[in-house]
Amino acid sequence: MRITKSLFQACLAFAFLGPLTSHGATIGYLTTFGQFRTSAGLALNAGGVSVGYFTVALPTASQLAAMTNPWADLAGSSYGYRDVRILLDSNSALPTFQTGGTWDYSSGGAIGGTLVVPNSPSNVTNAINGNDVLSAFLGGTGGTATQLWAFAFNAGNYANGYTGSTAWAATTANALGGSTNDWLYATSAENIQLSQINAIGEVLIGSDPGTNDVWMAAIIPEPASTSLLGMGLLIIHGVLSRRKLQKQ
Repeated sequence: MRITKSLFQACLAFAFLGPLTSHGATIGYLTTFGQFRTSAGLALNAGGVSVGYFTVALPTASQLAAMTNPWADLAGSSYGYRDVRILLDSNSALPTFQTGGTWDYSSGGAIGGTLVVPNSPSNVTNAINGNDVLSAFLGGTGGTATQLWAFAFNAGNYANGYTGSTAWAATTANALGGSTNDWLYATSAENIQLSQINAIGEVLIGSDPGTNDVWMAAIIPEPASTSLLGMGLLIIHGVLSRRKLQKQ
């Protein structure tokens, strides 16, 4: 094949471009604009925050309140919640925190950081968007962009599913069925700030004390099998006692 001058110049220019890379976006969780706190309003020193999206359906406030093992229930087949930390770029690389970033609580609750995420993840197809509709995973600024949520727990970490948590909070800056305003998957950058929560229904688990902070709510544990057995025995005893009295 004859290599012309123009073809040589084109090849040379391509070589200087280097390997093609996928574009990235950033998602930051910023505690300077509100923090998750305990149910008494105290700073957390354990647990952490998860920011993510739903791939099956959105849970209602009552469904969230009924969860006795929230992390497992959220990530299960009914709702398909996924943390943004699972997203893969075109090179199958996971997102990375910028220097010093963490969403796990340290002493005094001082956390926050910016996560570098892919603009077009290679391992996700559909997600619930800002219009509460299941559609193609998409970044952007309008209702068709994927809706983000923030969950906080008072024990464990993302790696172990927040094991040991006794309290949690569930928030989104887009009230269910409401108008879209914030917390949408970024094409460039999105800052998750609790100060952006401004409508009823945007704190679904927990409470808003009237500041930028969100206070957690207790996780109601399932009754132990021994407790259920004890209740059953009491009921049987009551029935037998009434029958005995009726015969007398």
